Order: sequence, then C-alpha cells, then structure tokens
Amino acid sequence: MKIWQLFTTALIWLSMAHACLASPSMTAADLNTIEEEIQLQTDRVYHDRLSQLLSQKSHQIHLFLEQTNKQLITLAQSTMSQVASQAFSITFHSYEYEREASGENAPEELQNFYDKQTKSDKSQSSHLFLDRIGQAVQLDFIVNNQHVNNRQLLDESNQDTSYS
Repeated sequence: MKIWQLFTTALIWLSMAHACLASPSMTAADLNTIEEEIQLQTDRVYHDRLSQLLSQKSHQIHLFLEQTNKQLITLAQSTMSQVASQAFSITFHSYEYEREASGENAPEELQNFYDKQTKSDKSQSSHLFLDRIGQAVQLDFIVNNQHVNNRQLLDESNQDTSYS
C-alpha cells in the first residue's frame, strides 16, 4: 500500500470513530451517510492522484517526442546524413546491374520462399509488388542468404557489389 492509500484509509477510520464517539445514538442511516461521504472523498483523492499521474506521464511523453523530433531535425540537416543518403541511393539503384544475373525464375523463387515461410495465400503476397531491384535485394539478402538464422549477419550477401 502506498502512503496516500494508507492516509486515506486512516482518515476513513478516524472519521467513523469520531462519528461514533460524538453521537452514541447514531442510526444506521447516519452511518450510511458517513460511509457515502467517506467513499466520495476517497474517490476524489484517487481521481486527483490518477489525474496527476496522467498529467505527469503526458508531459514526459511530450518532452520525449519533442526531444526526438529535435534530434531527427538535427540528423536530417547534417551534411554527413545527406551525403550518406545520396550514396545509398546511388548504390541501391546500381545494385541490380552490379550483381550476378539471377535468371528468369527469380520471382518464382521469391514466391516459393515466402509461401514456405508464411503458408499464406498467394494473392496476399506483398513482395509481388516489388520492382526488380527490390526482388534482387530480397533474393540475395533473405532467400539466398546463408546466415538466415543469424540476424546479426543478415546484412552480408554472397554478391560482390558496392551496396553489399
């Protein structure tokens, strides 16, 4: 029990004891009225405390998101980030031409892999909407990757390209 819960419980007992001592001829209706009043006060205390906690957590989340937003802006405006994204774009788009040819059955190979993994309906396969670069990257880094069971090594490919 927290300190504020103990305090509220003690207040309830003190109020009841005081009421009984003040008037020994107290009726059951009077006791019910006192109990209702105590319950209302207790509910108010709980409500106020929960409102405070909600306000504190909301403020903490707001500060966190504000800080994250500032970090993202700083990172996006960084010259290093801009150069890196340009280099990534160039190497990603040249990936298909630098890698060894995958053959005509690449889309079927990709489809078979996902069918085995997900046991899903073929019409629901989102990888079918990938362009040739996306399919080539998935074939090399997922389907034909010898490190498929070791997540830390999934960025290694058997292809020798500037992207990999």
